Amino acid sequence: MKKEEFGVVVQTEGKLAKVRTNRNAGCECHGDIEMVLTVLNPLLAKSGQRVVFEMPEANIAQVSLIIFIVPLVLTTIGTVLGWLLATNIGLVIINCQIVGGIVGFVLALFALKKYDKALINSEKMQPVITKIVI
Repeated sequence: MKKEEFGVVVQTEGKLAKVRTNRNAGCECHGDIEMVLTVLNPLLAKSGQRVVFEMPEANIAQVSLIIFIVPLVLTTIGTVLGWLLATNIGLVIINCQIVGGIVGFVLALFALKKYDKALINSEKMQPVITKIVI
């Protein structure tokens, strides 16, 4: 299912456009009321034009799940590996678990940063302008 949003093109860069849009009423976000998104521009909308763009909701759910699960899993794995290392070598268990958890969490941050860069370059994950509203 795709979610339609309205916005105004503020800048174009080749096949991409920056669109200023209002956060929808269902968003419980804090801060600015407006945000600027980079969207695919197959209709070649020009700066100042009002447009409708779609963002697949399934992708939002998938990305949200990854953002929360990856750090949790890698931190847990790091903690367990720290425990195994401590019990096999004879070190203080809690210290090794803490260090292992921190290392796992840092690795998760690097993995998420790499995933984020891959998403930015993925056309299937980006919003797409579907209509130019007059």
